[in-house]
Amino acid sequence: MKISLQRLSIIIMILINSQVDTPIKQKRWQLKATSVDYLIIDYLIIIYIFS
Repeated sequence: MKISLQRLSIIIMILINSQVDTPIKQKRWQLKATSVDYLIIDYLIIIYIFS
């Protein structure tokens, strides 16, 4: 399975964002979406990356 550097960096960013409190998470909080919503979004992004 060949993964481009861009896709790999996106995966790393997702993993970091799930572990660390980042400006992205603060933006997510402002959007008042639940953590489940973003769990689904991250999951779909990962599926897209590996497809």
